[in-house]
Parts: sequence; structure tokens; C-alpha cells
Amino acid sequence: GIYSATTSSRDIIDVHYFRYSDTDYIFAARENSDDIYYQTIAYIKSNSTWKTIRPNNLSGYGYTALGSNSSYFFAIRKTSGFVLSTTNPFTTDSVGWSNLNLSKQDNYISVATNTGILSVAISSNKIAVFKINGTDTFQYTTITTYTDLSGCVAYCNDRFIATRKNGSIVYSTNPGATSWATSDISFINGIKSIAQDTENNYYIACDSKNIYIASADNLNEWTKVYTETDEYTLTCVCYGNSHYITCGTNGALMYSTNRTEWTTVELSYSENFNYVHYNGSSFIAVGNNGIIMISSDGETWSTQTSGATNKLNTACGNNPHYIVVGDSGTILYSNGGQEWQTITV
Repeated sequence: GIYSATTSSRDIIDVHYFRYSDTDYIFAARENSDDIYYQTIAYIKSNSTWKTIRPNNLSGYGYTALGSNSSYFFAIRKTSGFVLSTTNPFTTDSVGWSNLNLSKQDNYISVATNTGILSVAISSNKIAVFKINGTDTFQYTTITTYTDLSGCVAYCNDRFIATRKNGSIVYSTNPGATSWATSDISFINGIKSIAQDTENNYYIACDSKNIYIASADNLNEWTKVYTETDEYTLTCVCYGNSHYITCGTNGALMYSTNRTEWTTVELSYSENFNYVHYNGSSFIAVGNNGIIMISSDGETWSTQTSGATNKLNTACGNNPHYIVVGDSGTILYSNGGQEWQTITV
């Protein structure tokens, strides 16, 4: 999950899939809750009550984002700048969790990880780079060169990339992500979404009207590959199964297999799509009024009966599982994308 644009105290801010001790878990964070909610995939299917953890019994902040790499689970705290990490995310004591005591003035809002020991979190004015030393020791470096970061960070081909409010991007230039540079290009409308094509080492990005691509080896050369001339506003991009997908308002859903030629999926309705995701086997697009669409190839899409009427904001999952979250605490689960059940957290 990436974000929630909702205001209810019960709204789900982020969901995250994490595999621990050969078991698949889904974690969820609420907007104003100091607890992290979790449940196994198996028990989610039976709609069992979700369990909660409150790391180190910290209170008064809540969480803004969840993440993980191959070994560690991360939770970014709201308004405090703390980032928590653990090899065992089910303990509440200080042994299992590490408080990385960052400045309380820094509201960290997004995190990305590589497959090994590095993670990068960003606030509006700071980049924090975290490195795991050994089994349970952490060090972090902060980069304060940029004062207008906009909340999107990604990782591909040994580079981290983050977006700025002025329309430009910054990216790491060394293996430890302690040196960063600014791209020469500035996106007029500001980047809304960035995705990684790890097969071909490309980034794909969209602003409200345009789609861009860049080689992960040269982030100073972005090529505009699509411009929306109709009434659509683009909201999200993703990559999977040799297909690039973008979605947007008024039923906008498009795909490309070569990054330059884009085909519009013909739909009979005009709901706004907010997020598109690839779970390793198929694509899912979610949007307003409970709309969910599924595609195995990125080209042919089918509408699913979700049972929800709220705005759906984001999705996550690993084949064949899907988790979708939306306004007013809505959480939906599906095994395969055909049948959906409402989950109570």
C-alpha cells in the first residue's frame, strides 16, 4: 500500500505483506492507532479477529507506512520520526524492536528497501538511510540537501529514487545510498507514481497527464512516452508480466508492452481508479465506489463484485492473495481475485 486520502480515525493507512518463519502475514496500520494489526493469510480467509502489537508500548503517534526487506520489518511512526525495525515483528518488548531515535520534527511518510541491508525513508525535508550491521545493530545517515520531497520513494537496479514537489527527482549515486544527485529533468505536473521494471532495468513514472520512462542506469534521461489529451487524470503506474499499466480518473486504464505504444482498455463505465498493482500472477485495479478489476495479462480486464461501496485506495498481495483497503476502515481479501470478503480489523 502507498497512501490513504481519507480522514476517519478508522481509516487504514497502509497494508503490507511479510513472510516470517515460512508463514504469510498481512500487516495493517490505522491512521490514529499506536497498534499494528496483523493476521496470517490462512486466518484472514476465515475472517478471524486480527491481532495487535504495540512495539515497546510506544503511544501517542500512530504510523504512516509499513515495509520490509528480506529479513526485517519496518514501521514508520507519525509525527515522531521514529522508525522501528525487528526480525521478530510479534514481540512488544525493546529486545525485539529497535527505536531509531530520529528528530521528532521530521514526519517520515514513505519507505523503500533493497533486498539486503539498506532501507531509505523520506520526510518532506530529509532522506534517512538505514543500514543493518550484523543481526540487530543499525546505523542511519540523514541527507538534508532537499527541502521539498513529496512522498514517493522506490528502489531498482542498485538505486533509490525519490520525488520532489518542484517536479524533479533525486537518486542515490553510491552503493550505500549516502550520496544523492538531482535529475536534470523536471516534471511539470509533479510525479504521482513510480514503478520499477526490474527485468529490463527501467523506471516508469506518471504525472497527472504524462507517462515517462528512464533507464535505471541514467536517471538524467527521461523519455515522455504518452500524453493524455482527453479528460483523464493519471493516478498510478505499475509493471508486471512484461506489461506496463497505468490507471486514472473516469475509467482510465491503459497498457503497453514496449513502453512507447499504449492501448486503452475499453470500459463501459467511468469510475475513478486510484491504484494498480501486480501480485506476481495478475493485475488488480481499484477505485471509487468499491470498483475492483482483475487481469491475468494486463490487456483483458474483468469487473469483480467486491461488496464494497467506499472508495478503495490501494492494494497489495502475493500470488494468489489480494488485500485491498479503502475509506472508513474498509479491508477486502481475496484468494485469486474472483471472490471477495470483508475483513474486520
